[in-house]
Amino acid sequence: MEKSAEKSADGSTEKSADKSTDKAEAGGDEAGAAAAEPVGRLTLVRPPMTPEQRHDWASRLREIYSLPPTKWPPPLVDGGMQPVEIGLLPEVAKTDPESADGKKESLGKMLFFDPRLSGSGQMACASCHDPELHWADGRSTAIGNHRKTLARNSPSIMNIRFRKSLFWDGRAPNLEDQIQQVLHNPDEMDADPDKIVDGLNKIPEYRELFGKSFGEEEITLDRVAQSLAAFERTIIGGRSRFDAFLKGRKEVLTDEAVIGLHLFRTDAHCMNCHSGPTFSDEQFHNLGLTYYQRKYEDLGRFRISGEAGEVGSFKNTVASQRSQHRAVYAQRTFPVARRVEPIQRRHANDPPQAGAAKRSALPDQVIALASAVF
Repeated sequence: MEKSAEKSADGSTEKSADKSTDKAEAGGDEAGAAAAEPVGRLTLVRPPMTPEQRHDWASRLREIYSLPPTKWPPPLVDGGMQPVEIGLLPEVAKTDPESADGKKESLGKMLFFDPRLSGSGQMACASCHDPELHWADGRSTAIGNHRKTLARNSPSIMNIRFRKSLFWDGRAPNLEDQIQQVLHNPDEMDADPDKIVDGLNKIPEYRELFGKSFGEEEITLDRVAQSLAAFERTIIGGRSRFDAFLKGRKEVLTDEAVIGLHLFRTDAHCMNCHSGPTFSDEQFHNLGLTYYQRKYEDLGRFRISGEAGEVGSFKNTVASQRSQHRAVYAQRTFPVARRVEPIQRRHANDPPQAGAAKRSALPDQVIALASAVF
């Protein structure tokens, strides 16, 4: 292995730690200690492995990652980052389908697929959040009311109950508010509250379900939003091969996926942004896609917060085939494998990283991991 040390931001030179890092890459017993050591911004060049050597390396990593996450090597991240370990999603209690909350979820499911909620009568929530497309629409940017091309794409609503804010710029504090904004937006659902309520009132099944859900049959747009939110909170993952691996089925991941898991947590620095059970830090990051003073200019979170440091920052979301607000990188996995580091910062407020621009799209092993996660 060859390593070239670069000067750090303060001008000092950090020495490489060949031996300890070699052990981490080999997945040996001291991998955790080696990964925790600061190695600076180093260029890692691994010697080629034979198929047998690669399988042996993957087998050692498989044994390490078959242990509880508390015994995994510490994640390798940039200074100042405080990642939460990736892992299983929190347990969510199932709702009794015969209870008022259960009826509200059923009502929300009906409404989710009903185009009567749109002003044109042609768009439903599922038009942009298709369950066959991972609860998104697979487009670079969404198509809105009257077939208008919108400025941003539709993020997946998978695991939306765990998110701390909604929309790419985080302007909605909760799901009910997000739904109301979409319903009233003339470029999206363009809902006419009176027309929607009158239309739903003409359907006996809706009146009955509203009565069982809310104790009375009165239909309002607020109750429509509450019902939709109740249904969307039931859309939860947790049945992937990665989940099965974490539950003890250690052979369910391929060698490439196991190697990808190790790279994800260490050399690739993916956990700078993608951590926790949902693979998101729920923060806003600048990927250099503001298109400042150009046709597609979008200043992101800055339009909401007014903070100069958040110009071009967008919500970190992962459960989608299209991970940026404008999906300019059309690879087939989640954000970390599509990031080509168009700028030298990982976060709007991060210090410049001199070596960041040298990191290109992540290797096939991380793509293999991604296919096991989503």
